[in-house]
Amino acid sequence: MAIGPTLVTQRLILRPPTQEDFPAFALMMADGDHVKFIGGALSASMAWRQLAAITGSWSLRGFSMFSVLDRQTGSG
Repeated sequence: MAIGPTLVTQRLILRPPTQEDFPAFALMMADGDHVKFIGGALSASMAWRQLAAITGSWSLRGFSMFSVLDRQTGSG
């Protein structure tokens, strides 16, 4: 069951995050250069907490951040 909308462009798929997104999300959140403007690097446990909060916001508020995937490869 989808908790939010899926948007598809010519190149991208934007959809609410899922548990399967966690490994890539944790890698991104661990890299200080990638996340210096959104709060800084996080440990894996704090990244999990953040992903849970993002996902929960879809249920509680009806909006939140999207996972962004390459349409051709499916990778994030």
